[in-house]
Amino acid sequence: MEFNGNAVILGAGAMGSWYGSVMQRAGCDVQLLDIWQDHIDQVNDNGLQLTGPDGTTEIIPMNMRHADQPLSRPADLLIVFVDTNALDKVLPVLEPMLSDTGVVLTLQNGVGNVEKLVTTLGADRVIAGTSMNSCELLGPGQVRHVIHGVTILGEIGGSAVSERIRGIAELLSRRDTMVEAVADIMPQVWSKLVINCAVNPLCALTGLLPGQLQEVDETKNLQARIVAEIEALCLAKGIVLPDENPLEEVWRKSRGGNNKPSMVQHLERGRRTEINALNGAVTRLAAEVNLSTPVNETITCLIKGLENTALSPN
Repeated sequence: MEFNGNAVILGAGAMGSWYGSVMQRAGCDVQLLDIWQDHIDQVNDNGLQLTGPDGTTEIIPMNMRHADQPLSRPADLLIVFVDTNALDKVLPVLEPMLSDTGVVLTLQNGVGNVEKLVTTLGADRVIAGTSMNSCELLGPGQVRHVIHGVTILGEIGGSAVSERIRGIAELLSRRDTMVEAVADIMPQVWSKLVINCAVNPLCALTGLLPGQLQEVDETKNLQARIVAEIEALCLAKGIVLPDENPLEEVWRKSRGGNNKPSMVQHLERGRRTEINALNGAVTRLAAEVNLSTPVNETITCLIKGLENTALSPN
């Protein structure tokens, strides 16, 4: 199945804007939705200023509107890129955005997002993916694509790569060479959770870059303890991670990384982080199966302390 329909990106910050630009240049009709008015105005007036990993900058004309405004046409594909803290708020408005055959794709970090979307829309209208791309929002209308990584798409609990997953993957592949389609996305979602939990909060707490964490014995050992607790949780819940050695995968994928994780960007902008869907979710789910996760729990508490500082008025 070839997908060339209408696409809507809900949450067009750094990552959402980049994926929107990829889809538009691949031939899709794209509408970007966000709540930051300065960003919206800049994109509509002057185009999206996108700087690639090689430092090359281009201006991409795009259609962007406030998330509270009605769509000009329903979405055949609605990509949810709002952070996990905003998901509950937008759940009631998702179905009216969709065409009769439209589906929602979540590329959000953490666990719990898929389950909320399925509960709201039904399993047949939700697909999911993971992204190893890293982008930064430099200012209104300005996005830097820092790391070009793989995007993996799949059904939730699928037994074979579906026609619609294949179609969306083929669309993205017209402009992005690093796209994979899988039958069941959930093992990949948990694999990405492991990486996020072992990297993002430690960068926020230490000021180190992702690649530097494994160069310091203390933070490298802390990563190992974070991952060991998540492996124990996966074993208890019957979740089979796709990586034979998840810790080695964390180090492999973050080695040399000089990007600024989204958790750091959120704190710098005085916003709540996604810690509740990352290390906080690990602790919460572990408690349900009588497991203790003291390292992930401590990390969660420390990030919440930073959040309190970031959100407090001066």
